[in-house]
Amino acid sequence: MDQIHRVYKKFDNVIVESFPPNVRDDFEKVKSAKINKDFDGLEYILIKMSEFPEMDGIEKLYFDGGVKKENLKTDHNYEFKLMTHFKIKFDHIDKLEKDIDSELDKNNPDMTLVLKNKIKIEKLKSGEIGKLEIYKIALDNLDKRVADGKPDKPIVRKKLQDKIKELEG
Repeated sequence: MDQIHRVYKKFDNVIVESFPPNVRDDFEKVKSAKINKDFDGLEYILIKMSEFPEMDGIEKLYFDGGVKKENLKTDHNYEFKLMTHFKIKFDHIDKLEKDIDSELDKNNPDMTLVLKNKIKIEKLKSGEIGKLEIYKIALDNLDKRVADGKPDKPIVRKKLQDKIKELEG
């Protein structure tokens, strides 16, 4: 089945929210899923993956006008800029929270994994994990993405490596 996402408009940015496997294939479950507190109050659309405009990166999406499917476009002149460490941090927290939810939905969840992820979330939220470590997490996530058979993002990889070198100083 075609995965369903929420696409939010936040200022000039588009945020695509994904859901765990037990939710993302069911339109009604996505529609009724709790809204992330970071997105509360933002306008959004529900959209199937097949309905997205042709793109080679979510960061190129924008709404040309109101928040409607037909207004979701791709900026083909977009010049990639590395996400801030804050954005990476909050995206990673979201990923960890989704991993926890997915694990807890299992018949026999691995509570050690759940606890490890909760500890990671608290360290990220408290600032115990610094800017350098956050960019290393992003690079590790990119490596995992490639290991899972998804395409590499060479521009992102290069910018992350350069940023890590800069911070290691």
